[in-house]
Amino acid sequence: MENPEKLTREVTQWLAEIAALRQQLADAQQAIAETEASAKHWRQLYNTEAEQRRKEAEQAREEIDRLRKELDLLSHRPLVLDAETRSRAEEDIAQLTTEELQEKYVETCLQRDRLQGQVAELIEALEAEKADRAKTRAELTSALADAVDLLSKAKGTGNSQQ
Repeated sequence: MENPEKLTREVTQWLAEIAALRQQLADAQQAIAETEASAKHWRQLYNTEAEQRRKEAEQAREEIDRLRKELDLLSHRPLVLDAETRSRAEEDIAQLTTEELQEKYVETCLQRDRLQGQVAELIEALEAEKADRAKTRAELTSALADAVDLLSKAKGTGNSQQ
């Protein structure tokens, strides 16, 4: 028969080891929960940022399209006008003096140049926005990957101790 003191010590050691393993398991589960919360947070940030970038890009595209249409109307390209509109325009032009025509021409050229400048600025802003979006996507993807790695490691640690 074994010594009761020895059995008591062994049981006490086992109980202490079980308690330590339970604590490790609880710590691992806590780490998993924190990592999952962090991953969820980063996913939300990524999705919010991506949606904002999509909206901004769409607004920029719409503004560029609007300015291009306006530029087309004011450029030297011949306009396709209905007969009534063309007739009214010709009557208006016929009533203008040479100086007034020259002034209108200069105003139109200045407006065309201003609109071309705006289109160029918007195109540049759109390209910068695309670059910012790509950078943000890369940063958020990296952060999300790090969170997933931590989650995988935490789950692996939890599984190996069970």
